[in-house]
Amino acid sequence: MLVGTKARTVDTAQHVVDEALRLAGGSAYRSSSELARLARDVRAGQYHPSTRDSAARTIAAAELGPLA
Repeated sequence: MLVGTKARTVDTAQHVVDEALRLAGGSAYRSSSELARLARDVRAGQYHPSTRDSAARTIAAAELGPLA
């Protein structure tokens, strides 16, 4: 399902950005840093529809049917 793909993509992007921040060091946290913007945007992805919880409910309803 697409919502599951979105959740996995956000998780992977967060991991990649975290590794890039570790490699770049403290300067990556400056507000003028493109990497700081990416870190902020990637973290916002977990709150943008669908959230991980919403994705799990959507997948469960599609596979198991709606709750009575």
